[in-house]
Order: sequence, then structure tokens, then C-alpha cells
Amino acid sequence: YQRRVRDAIAAATIFPNRKVVAIEGDSAFGFSACEVEVACRYSLPITFIVLNNNGIYRGISTLDRSKPIPTTAFVPEAKYELIIDAFGGQGYTANTVESLSTALDSALSNPLPTLVNIIMEPLTPIPKIVKEGH
Repeated sequence: YQRRVRDAIAAATIFPNRKVVAIEGDSAFGFSACEVEVACRYSLPITFIVLNNNGIYRGISTLDRSKPIPTTAFVPEAKYELIIDAFGGQGYTANTVESLSTALDSALSNPLPTLVNIIMEPLTPIPKIVKEGH
């Protein structure tokens, strides 16, 4: 899973005049998040889209540190867009359909490397193509 960022960097290097889009969940993005620095260093035309449901398969809506935290849960609504901002790219957050449309339009038209952090409801059903426990 962590190959998507790497593959996007390779594609943008091979096709520098095309916008490349890498779509991954927050779990997969976590394995290679700092690789966006490479995209920023070389001004690669990549838009990273992070589907942020606060965890692996399903996250949690709130973090209650007085209770056991599931090992598959991440900090709710992590600000992944700030990672690319730190390296000189441009990050966007979307948590509604309207903000998603605006964020995608802005990210895809921006010549800088961009990242759209899509905040999703963590308890939505797992898509049929994903088996529980895998």
C-alpha cells in the first residue's frame, strides 16, 4: 500500500507536464507521508488525496484517553494537509461535499504539489471489496 506515493513520484518524474493523482487511505498514507517532501523539493505536479476515516478500516469519532484506545484507531481528524504545507506544497481539507468539490478544484488546478485531506465518517460500513480483518 505504501507504494502509491512512490509510484506517484515516479509518474510525475516521467510525465512532468501531467497532473498525477495518488489516492490512499490514512493508514497507507501514514507509511510514506514524508515522501511528499520529495514532491515538494522537485515541484512535482502531484495531488495526494487522503481518505481520512481516523484509522485502519474504521477509526473512532473521539479520542477518550481514559478508555482503551483501539490499536486500529488514529487521532480523529488528523491534519494530514499540514504535512505538505510544511514542505512548501499546498494542503486542503474537505469535510462536506461542497468543500470537497472546492478542495479538489483548487488542488488539481494548483501547479504546486497538493494534498486533499478528506475527513470521512469513521464508522461508515466497510466497502464490499474490502474483507474485514485484512
